Amino acid sequence: ERGGHTHTHTYTHIIHTTHAPHSTAGRQRAFGPLPPSSTKKTRAKTHTRTHTHTRTHTRTHTRAHTHHTAPPGARSDTGAAMAGRTLYSSEFVSVSADDGGAVATLTLARAPVNSMSLEVWEQLSAGLRAAEADMPRTRALVVASGLRRPLFTAGNDINELYAPRTSEGRYRRFWRAQTGCLVAFLRSPLATVAAIGGHCPAGGCALALCCDRRVMADAPKAAIGLNEVALGIAVPRFWVRRLAQVVGERAAEELCLGGRMVPTAEAAALGLVDEVVPHDSKELDGAARAWAEKQARLSPAARAETKRFVRAPLADAWWAQVDAEAAACWAGLNEEGTVRALGAVLARLSGGKKEGVAAKL
Repeated sequence: ERGGHTHTHTYTHIIHTTHAPHSTAGRQRAFGPLPPSSTKKTRAKTHTRTHTHTRTHTRTHTRAHTHHTAPPGARSDTGAAMAGRTLYSSEFVSVSADDGGAVATLTLARAPVNSMSLEVWEQLSAGLRAAEADMPRTRALVVASGLRRPLFTAGNDINELYAPRTSEGRYRRFWRAQTGCLVAFLRSPLATVAAIGGHCPAGGCALALCCDRRVMADAPKAAIGLNEVALGIAVPRFWVRRLAQVVGERAAEELCLGGRMVPTAEAAALGLVDEVVPHDSKELDGAARAWAEKQARLSPAARAETKRFVRAPLADAWWAQVDAEAAACWAGLNEEGTVRALGAVLARLSGGKKEGVAAKL
């Protein structure tokens, strides 16, 4: 529904309403300190049709009992993502679950290339909270693109990084939203799998790294990596640390220092992706869901506690440094060379109206 009239809808801070067996306090005990966005309290019990207030707005929000209107360029074959129960729906992110299954699908659809703005990171976090609030009914989450293009996401929206077009206040909000989302995925008690349909640079790679598993389609010219150096930006410290956990210190160093994107086969050889499937959306969805369904059959408590042992040290250190890292990155983005380099990237992208950090798709 569009326009300035008032209607009732599920909003971000409603989604993470707690069930008694899975309270936020319980999650804090199990997973350590959570970002502030994960610790808000609400009065209503979570339900896909539970609404706590009304608000007048001009953005499009899809209610659980309405038909979802796909954005331009969205895939028409995302049956798994659109069927069953709607757990969350916003401008760019939706989460749905099969009526009888334990697997939910989080779909990102921000045409043309899923570039990740402040709002996208906030909505990704809200979608994850919605899926977690549905536990134990939902036990696993597939993260996928809803666009037809062969990509996962083109990475961060450069308009959020290019100092002349933003402000320090906006950037700090962006950084906290981004870091909060990545840390939340890293800690999540859900089994998470990134279904990577093709190109996956920078912020998209960081999101995939924070999932438990990465399945990638062998799309033409598809590549994945933390390529910030090639764009004139330093790779964020904790992104490097997470990459090193996945592929090893030497490989992470070589990839990050060179700003190098690696093709699908090499990514699999390095362990950056866990499974490669043919370039077909049904193959990709099927492989991701097969893994998710297998994980969903395991004890959720045992799996979550073991995951906490593995992930908590990095997750806790990462969130503890969020403000210091934001300040350091903002200073770096204001350096003359960085401004010039990002300006050149924007100039190259403007012809194709692309907003992400990927100069080529």
